[in-house]
Amino acid sequence: MEIKDRAEKFGYFIYLAAKHFRTIKESSVLWLVKAIGDEYKENSARNISLRIRKIGTLMSKEELRLFGFQGNVKLSHETFSIFTDFGKANPVGALEDVIQWACFNYSRLVKTMDAKSKSLGVKIWPGTCVPAKKHFLDRKIYKVDNLPSLPLPGCNNTVCNCSFSAQPIRDKIIR
Repeated sequence: MEIKDRAEKFGYFIYLAAKHFRTIKESSVLWLVKAIGDEYKENSARNISLRIRKIGTLMSKEELRLFGFQGNVKLSHETFSIFTDFGKANPVGALEDVIQWACFNYSRLVKTMDAKSKSLGVKIWPGTCVPAKKHFLDRKIYKVDNLPSLPLPGCNNTVCNCSFSAQPIRDKIIR
């Protein structure tokens, strides 16, 4: 997969995350994708979110308090404008959730495509939820065409944080 294709696909995952959470205005998705740039490859969602929240003119402590936020929150007027009314209730968490959701899902796609192109299987590393820890305890390797849908039923995380890695197909494969 070319770098340009990967960047476009990551942007699509931002769009899907914005639709999923309903916290970012659809008209602001392109702005957010450009603001993230290639940073998703090397930084955490929290660090990316903090940098993006500082783009533009920061809100004063008084303005932040008018919206019910603590005075030490870093949030610019420009960034605040990308949120829906629903997202404006918790812009810090909303932005981080969108970026984290896109990063995890995009990473899983890239690793699945890599495994498929090399005729490998996929090992799923459980995230922090109880269903994933139970379901993936045996560390079996899945065929690319038979991966379970994530998040698993009963997952209580806002963002599924299970991860994938390409692995040689061995005897511990689920058909």
